[in-house]
Amino acid sequence: MATAESHLAQFGVSMGQARDYLLGNLDNLFGIHDTCSRFGVTNDMLAEILANDFSGLTGTQVANYFAVNGIDSNNLGGSQRTVDVVVNNPVVDVVNDGTYSGNYSGDLSGTFSFLVNDTIVTGSWYNTTYGEGGDLEGIVDNQTGDFQLASTDTDGLPISMVGLISDDSVSGTWSIPSTGDGTLSGDLFI
Repeated sequence: MATAESHLAQFGVSMGQARDYLLGNLDNLFGIHDTCSRFGVTNDMLAEILANDFSGLTGTQVANYFAVNGIDSNNLGGSQRTVDVVVNNPVVDVVNDGTYSGNYSGDLSGTFSFLVNDTIVTGSWYNTTYGEGGDLEGIVDNQTGDFQLASTDTDGLPISMVGLISDDSVSGTWSIPSTGDGTLSGDLFI
């Protein structure tokens, strides 16, 4: 089985370029699916490309994300979806758009704030221990409330956050490789 990196290299595309394309087009999942289908990029390869941004992401999760957004990505190959494709069904949005703010604690502590706009999440974090922070971006599944965020700064600490948005509250975990991890919580700012 080819790795994402070796597969992309056949087309002169780096992992970084593929990552930037994916993160820059999360609002166009049909376009991402079409591109992957044309170039033979599997669900597992997509998870591999985004592994540094979304720790623990699997090909099945990628396939399920497509499915809950009305796209059957089983034809891409690799891991298959474990949920039904939502087609022409009203989508129940359990996540309210807006700004969520809170704190994280554990091995380090600090604050975070992010804006949810449909499935796209952008924001920032600040580490009170080291007095540094950075920008965050990621995605949220509006039907389940599951979210994944990662720092976008290449010169700072590479923080990732995963968790759940429910009842206008945020809860989850954070991680900075070889530095620490812990929990996070916050609320919708009204």
